[in-house]
Amino acid sequence: MPPSPAPTRSKSTDRTVTAKNIVIATGSSVTPLPGVEIDQKVVVDSTGALELPKVPEHLVVIGGGVIGLELGSVWRRLGAKVTCVEFLDQILPGFDGDVRKEANKIMKKQGIEFRLGTKVTAAKVNGSKAVLTVEPAKGGAAETIEADCVLVSIGRRPNTEGLGLDKIGLHGNDTSELFFDEVKLPADRLLGAENAGFIMLMSQLPQERLSIAVQAQGSAQRAFDEAVKFTRDRKAFGRTVIEFQNTRFTLADMATQLQVGWAHLDWAIARHVAGKLTPAEASAAKLWHSEMQFALCDAALQLHGGAGYMNEYPIARLWRDARVTRIYGRDLRKS
Repeated sequence: MPPSPAPTRSKSTDRTVTAKNIVIATGSSVTPLPGVEIDQKVVVDSTGALELPKVPEHLVVIGGGVIGLELGSVWRRLGAKVTCVEFLDQILPGFDGDVRKEANKIMKKQGIEFRLGTKVTAAKVNGSKAVLTVEPAKGGAAETIEADCVLVSIGRRPNTEGLGLDKIGLHGNDTSELFFDEVKLPADRLLGAENAGFIMLMSQLPQERLSIAVQAQGSAQRAFDEAVKFTRDRKAFGRTVIEFQNTRFTLADMATQLQVGWAHLDWAIARHVAGKLTPAEASAAKLWHSEMQFALCDAALQLHGGAGYMNEYPIARLWRDARVTRIYGRDLRKS
């Protein structure tokens, strides 16, 4: 298969490049361990382990990988007692067997104690000490280990937060996750009253759901138009597809739903402009029009036959994009 195009962005331009493989070099962060919270004081990651103010009396390294063992070896040679807790029954997972054996001998000769086949289930910090709860990975009685410092080194994960998410449809609109961890907002940047954000959001629900209904209606109309165009051009058994009675019945049913939909939207928009559209009326509009949209897009794709499953025809994109309108603005079928 030919390489897929990958969109790239800069501050000034948008362009598309094509490559066999795409490398996402956005850096990495420590893989979190459930039940263990890194505070960079007593419980640290690899960066924190390089900035310890003094040699700990007892350092527990969680994870028997390269980084954890390297840092553990450094602090052991500086005088710390070092215990390595590894979930697997061997250190350096993924390495050659002979390399693992030799590394194990060297580390033990340095005085590092290994607790292999052991998992950490919790870490409780009490002042300048940490108490780890550990138990055999295959099951068994739990016990505790006290340490002055705990290094969490079970691997790293790529920083992909904020990158464009790979969606089913609506490929023309970027969708990303937003994270607001420990965000502090100056008082002069506050919009509206404090703690009234949800109330403000609810006050705009009629307009939001009405806009979804309008979008759904327009999409349904386009799907109908594409179906008419295709069936007029496509021939089967010596006739155009639109000449078949079943095709005409389907198109007539679609046209009827569209006619009802446009009339309903005119009514809803007029009430909204007059400030009379209620949340219940807007919700009903969003529910009905989004359901109608997907039904018509599905029917239009069916009239295309196998061609409708090909991305070269607009109906394929319309069908994919239609699915989300029943989701965002809330799935009202569950209300």
